[in-house]
Amino acid sequence: MIPSAGTPIQLTDFLSGVVSSCRSPHGTFCELLRTEIGRSHCFLANSATALIYLALKAFSEFSGRREVILPAYTAPSLVLPIQKAGLVPRLCDISLETFLLDIDQLPDCLTNQTLAILAVHSYGIPLAMREILKLARQNGSYVIEDAAVAHGSRLYGKPVGAYGDVSVISLNRGKNMTTFTGGIALTDNAQLSLAIARAIAELPRASLRLRLKIALNLMALGVVVRPWIYTLARPLLLKYRSLSLYTNFESFQYTRFQAGIGYALLKKRQGIFARRMENGQYLREALGDISRIRLPAIPNDAEPAFNQFPILVETAELRNRLLERIIDDARVEATVLYPKAVHHCYNLGIPKALYPNANDFASRVLLLPTHPFINPKRLEKVVEVIRKFLP
Repeated sequence: MIPSAGTPIQLTDFLSGVVSSCRSPHGTFCELLRTEIGRSHCFLANSATALIYLALKAFSEFSGRREVILPAYTAPSLVLPIQKAGLVPRLCDISLETFLLDIDQLPDCLTNQTLAILAVHSYGIPLAMREILKLARQNGSYVIEDAAVAHGSRLYGKPVGAYGDVSVISLNRGKNMTTFTGGIALTDNAQLSLAIARAIAELPRASLRLRLKIALNLMALGVVVRPWIYTLARPLLLKYRSLSLYTNFESFQYTRFQAGIGYALLKKRQGIFARRMENGQYLREALGDISRIRLPAIPNDAEPAFNQFPILVETAELRNRLLERIIDDARVEATVLYPKAVHHCYNLGIPKALYPNANDFASRVLLLPTHPFINPKRLEKVVEVIRKFLP
């Protein structure tokens, strides 16, 4: 079975990472990121979650507002940096057409207490940022562009991450480019840049033990994501998979070794992102005429580098049976991702029946792999299984 891999990591990448870590890897990596995305300031930390928290703290220095809007179906852990910053999460339902935050419902969610909108490019599909930014500006709110799983996607001719007051990209496991852990924050705002820089400077440095653990895990990941090795090791690896809901997160500085690896991988980004785009486009074309599933509507001005390819199956029961069939017959690791909407995961004081689209979507969504290790024949098998199961 093929894993949901991030980026192919070669021995040369490790050697380049070691060499880079002896110089000034953070500055070198950030300079390349600034050039790629087209932003003035770049910061690195141990996770995108930590950087969202720091961005919200920076926004709070300039505003007394207390609420942050996020999609009702997204990574539930996004609630944590909001609450840790002393702010209140407010949900907006998603669209069953785009599979993303429903921009038509967003105006009704905005109030004079809305500090920020968390605009999430889920699955690597770009959210319409022009509309988001227009509404935010009219309301006096900030925008955090969450491109955690969308690194390499493009919108309006530019890379995602080019639009938010602060934009974040994840380098965690399973992302479009991974250094095992890590996150990137980008901004053009000089005041916000100073506030974030001060906060990052105050973060603790990872202990020697943790730095060694990260380096060893990163090297192991570079081996295990090979399909034939993963197939042999899968029974053991499943024992270490975390299925529990996060209740907290750590914040510390990004390591020199990871920055060196990131710099090496970023130089290979075009090939990596192109494979994700090609795989996603193939699935869109091959599955587009099946009536019992729905595919996401993607704007003409968006080019998704899919982290995973989402389909919405006719019923929850059919979704669960199809998932088993794909895993057993196509031998790829399809997934349901987040099994519940955000307000079902944390006690936010919100009735469970609210946000019906998010509730419905959680029960019927199925994600197909698009990572660079999956070959065309394997994707053809996935399509064959789906067509046979859903005639």
